[in-house]
Amino acid sequence: ESLDVAELRLRAKNFPIVETACLSEAGCLREVQAQFGVEVNDTFTLVEVQLTTLHSVAFLVDIYGLAENRREDDIPEHVGMCYINSDTLRETGGRIETTITSMKYQPIGRLLADYLLIRPVDGLDCDFSKSPRSLWSGDYGGLDVGHRGLGNSYTTAQTCSNVRENTIASLKDAVLHGADMVEFDVQVSADLVPVIYHEFTLCVQTKTKHNGEIMLDVPVKDLTLAQLQGLKVHHPSEKSAGVKTFPEAETGDTNHEPFPTLETALCHVDEDCGFNIEIKFSQLFKDGREEQKQMMEMNLFLDQVLKTVFSHGKDRKIVFSSFAPDVCTMLVNKQNRYPVLLLTSGTNNKYRSEERRVGKECRSRW
Repeated sequence: ESLDVAELRLRAKNFPIVETACLSEAGCLREVQAQFGVEVNDTFTLVEVQLTTLHSVAFLVDIYGLAENRREDDIPEHVGMCYINSDTLRETGGRIETTITSMKYQPIGRLLADYLLIRPVDGLDCDFSKSPRSLWSGDYGGLDVGHRGLGNSYTTAQTCSNVRENTIASLKDAVLHGADMVEFDVQVSADLVPVIYHEFTLCVQTKTKHNGEIMLDVPVKDLTLAQLQGLKVHHPSEKSAGVKTFPEAETGDTNHEPFPTLETALCHVDEDCGFNIEIKFSQLFKDGREEQKQMMEMNLFLDQVLKTVFSHGKDRKIVFSSFAPDVCTMLVNKQNRYPVLLLTSGTNNKYRSEERRVGKECRSRW
């Protein structure tokens, strides 16, 4: 008997929990999988499995069908099946494809599924029996949120901040100007320290062999905290727009220096100010390109952020946000203390028409 089988027998009482949902407006809530699963239609189908040891599990996918003239009490017919072995789930996320066979072992189709492996955070004490993150009072009003602290400092707009964005000075200045909450961007250095910075890359200026100067792009994740804070670095926009100076940074005040740690922000910014911690992680573009290649493994990345927030967050009001849906999914499943927001941007006719409709209703009520 192999070790894997012995371990599986010992864990028989902790059988995997399978929940399913049809991601439509009416059926988006997960429920424990019924006997014949969930009906697959034109919407996305979600299957969530909670288990303790992935390497000792294989997934059996049964396919059932119902005739068009079926009655409500008809039992679905078992038409096919396929297996998904855990050794095919080698990456944190990806797509699997396998053959569906009939009950006579003849190929009748293919199963394609996107997957995401979410691992618990070692040492993180989180009680999932109750969740405070959904407690939202109906009398909460709008919040004044400082973007990157006191604002974006690398645009040509007249309202561009003269304090370097995503620095402790920028966050503190936003608080002094009355911000209820500050938003800032977090990435993780090569030595696994969460740092505050917006771009995936920074620019390091160096000499060419002909004694010219050139700026080289370097991924944030490839440099240690000491390197990020010790090198003279530039924002990527400075390659085309020219080097921008911040006089306060020349005084030696570390509050104005780039790449402050998340821990520093949690410990030195007024605790009455809330934090919107945006997780910077690569997204998949519509044309199939990655926003940023060769990112740090997502579980490892998020674990460093969560450990820091849980250790130093205290009673501060904190929300997480990200443009990356998988990041939001992971944050929801790894912890339940803080709310998670999925960020979106772009033009959508649906929301413009909705705004017009709501506006008409408001005017008619007044």
